[in-house]
Amino acid sequence: MTRTHSTGDWPTNALDAAQTAFDWLSTGPHPVSVECTGLPGLPPGPVPVSQLRQLLLSADTPRESRDAVWSQVIARAQSSGPEWTVAAVGLALPGLRAAAGRLAAGWHRDTGDLDAEILTAFLVALRAADPTDRRLCARLVRRATAAGRALRHADAASATPHSDYPQSQAPQRPYGHPDLLLGRAVADGALSLDEADLIGATRLEAQPVAGWAARHGVPVSTAVNRRWRAEARLIQLIREGAVTGIVRPPEIDPAGIG
Repeated sequence: MTRTHSTGDWPTNALDAAQTAFDWLSTGPHPVSVECTGLPGLPPGPVPVSQLRQLLLSADTPRESRDAVWSQVIARAQSSGPEWTVAAVGLALPGLRAAAGRLAAGWHRDTGDLDAEILTAFLVALRAADPTDRRLCARLVRRATAAGRALRHADAASATPHSDYPQSQAPQRPYGHPDLLLGRAVADGALSLDEADLIGATRLEAQPVAGWAARHGVPVSTAVNRRWRAEARLIQLIREGAVTGIVRPPEIDPAGIG
């Protein structure tokens, strides 16, 4: 696999460029900071985002404090200047880079394509996120990872030799890798991020509905009903052609990544 290189002082790779922008926010006399007073495990007062990223990665920082920080960051990214969008990306970069590294294994194109797809999906999910939700960073990284995985599947499918008799092939369906379908449905406003997370976790990852419901503080019956309504709406939108344009899934998994 190949790596994109920098031109001048600005990296051409999307994640490298995000790190450079994040570094700029973190330097100087007035670095971008998050108010952490009253949050267990975090210093009181404004904490620069560069320092905050390390604290959020620490196992000693309680989940509630991480959620509170991400709630602030996402709310500001959705309502304030672009520096908060850069801050959100920078705080999530460890997770985004880890996902990109896993997906790059065996990838024979420029890994910058994967990185750009992952970053773009993260930004789409960031705009749609509910700041009051929990485990926000994990959700955003999951959506970004799904987009990168879908790109690998699409690339592998296009490179897989098909039959010499195209008339014998199944017609293209208006959907492809389920993760990508969910991501596009969220981007189009057809599903909320929470609904996509529910379907993705319990259908695609085979997590128990009871576990998802417990993590989100809702009764199991509520989670089941939410999933049923969201899936019914998604199926109807697919039939109407409102969620389309996704690659045909191959009979096998040529990407070899599940």
